[in-house]
Amino acid sequence: MVKFKQDDTLSIAPQEIHVLIAEDDEESVLSLTAMLKVLKIKDIILVNNGLEALEQCKCKQFDLILMDIKMPVLNGLEATKAIRELKTYSDIPIIATTSSSSIKDQENCFCAGMNSFLAKPIKVNDLTEVINNFL
Repeated sequence: MVKFKQDDTLSIAPQEIHVLIAEDDEESVLSLTAMLKVLKIKDIILVNNGLEALEQCKCKQFDLILMDIKMPVLNGLEATKAIRELKTYSDIPIIATTSSSSIKDQENCFCAGMNSFLAKPIKVNDLTEVINNFL
């Protein structure tokens, strides 16, 4: 079981935040979910690929999307492009999560329409900073 300790620098606005995690790696899913729960975020939907992320976005409005880049069926870059075409998702923060953190990969994420980039392994303070910056 993954455990995280919340320190004094972590602060999330006391609002109901709806988060979609698109991630096919079980360890990453457990880690991200644990961090979000430490931050008191309870409404978390998990999907295994970009196509499932796109379908969820057609059915529900999220405040934040954490999108892995390399997934089966539809990768994170293509999923982001498709999500950005949805009327209510032009301004929703989509954060890339990937183990590949090259400048080229970051550029590809921003070109696809992502707002920020978190390199794995993700630290709770980095996730908190991104959430606070965008929400």
